[in-house]
Amino acid sequence: MPEPTWTRVEAPILAAIADFKPRVGKPGMWSTDIPDETGLEYGEITTALRRLEAAGYVTGQRLTKGADVTFVGLQLTEKGLRASGVWPSDDPFEDLVRVLEEHIAKEPDEEKVGRLRRLLSAVRDVGRDLGVGVLTEVFTRQLPR
Repeated sequence: MPEPTWTRVEAPILAAIADFKPRVGKPGMWSTDIPDETGLEYGEITTALRRLEAAGYVTGQRLTKGADVTFVGLQLTEKGLRASGVWPSDDPFEDLVRVLEEHIAKEPDEEKVGRLRRLLSAVRDVGRDLGVGVLTEVFTRQLPR
């Protein structure tokens, strides 16, 4: 079975593109900038960028010289902005699941990791419809009246 790469490869690439500060003559990131930002190998980056572009997460131009490919002017699409957390998701349930997964991955305390995993399991068991309903009610109560 292939190794899932989203958390280790694609998500850091999206984060690097999101963090890029445009400047005169360079309005978007180049793929050659990404290894320094992420620590990933360049071959892995170009494979991921092809996938991210095909899936509608990024836009940019490809410069090809023989077998070498460089992406220039990389920008996040709406989908990429949402996936990288720059913009809010269209799906608050998926946001909740993603945030819990991120906290699990970062938490050093195994006892807390266990609690977070149980919470994540309960959230998934409750399901999208009820989960979104509860989240909507929580957000609605936060609005000024």
